[in-house]
Amino acid sequence: PADRIPADSALEEQLAGVSLAPKLPDDPRYDAVRQFWQKHEHKKLADYLDKMLAQEKLGEEMRTVLTTQREELNKRIERQGARVQTLGQGPDYTAASNALEKLARDWKGLAPADAAEKELDRFGKDPAIKKELAAGRALEKLLAAHDTTKLAQARKLVDELVKFRKRYEGTNAATRASELQTQLGDRLRGEFARE
Repeated sequence: PADRIPADSALEEQLAGVSLAPKLPDDPRYDAVRQFWQKHEHKKLADYLDKMLAQEKLGEEMRTVLTTQREELNKRIERQGARVQTLGQGPDYTAASNALEKLARDWKGLAPADAAEKELDRFGKDPAIKKELAAGRALEKLLAAHDTTKLAQARKLVDELVKFRKRYEGTNAATRASELQTQLGDRLRGEFARE
């Protein structure tokens, strides 16, 4: 946050949700497949590929391309299923919850979405996770209310983070607030030294 460059772990988490369409031949026959990938309509893509591959008179070239696409979709389904398990382990249940909700939307009708819904349901029933979620949402709200590019706002946020840590002591959000408080404090001291 001090230099506004995200941590590698944050970048990796964001990239885990990226689903770029695999390369397809530049042929209008594959426009439907291309659109399903681009719109993250994975269930429609799976149904379309299965329907096309079931046709006996499908040309060999097209069958090869569509088989490759189906294999890629299967790999992604498997990877997203593993990602659901990783997200379900915490400790940042707020970020996990946000990622699981997006995953449930993007993979609706397929196994990863079902697994994501199951994890979200578990989050809602576990008192410890519910406490973490409340703390995480409160931290998100607190951070959104302050523009740390302005020194006065950054100073105010440091004070608010101290209060936040006391209120949500023992949570992952309190740990994150402590780290952010330290980073902002270092930045403010640097700004003060320059003045």
